[in-house]
Amino acid sequence: MDKPGPSKKRKVKDENRQFQEIWTEKYFFVWSHNKVVCLIRKNSVAIAKEYNVKRHYETQHPTFTKFTGELRKQKMLSLKRELIGQQAMFTKPIQDSETATEVSYETS
Repeated sequence: MDKPGPSKKRKVKDENRQFQEIWTEKYFFVWSHNKVVCLIRKNSVAIAKEYNVKRHYETQHPTFTKFTGELRKQKMLSLKRELIGQQAMFTKPIQDSETATEVSYETS
């Protein structure tokens, strides 16, 4: 009886998954800090593939299907600005802290 050869396990990183820009308009998702992030809930999906993004959108945000055309674009841009604003709020204190540290080193 022959032994079966070692099976090769698939690895997600080997599948070369990439964010598709069309997902922003279709599902309200963006690529941010190496993650696929939902603009509505501000959380990320584990693996960047359309099935996961679509499933999240359809199960978590069914009310957003009412937005169409120009209204949908405006909502998407509004949510995008909101996410950028929230991220900037966290990066500014870090930059201020780094600047203060540099100044204290220069002073001493």
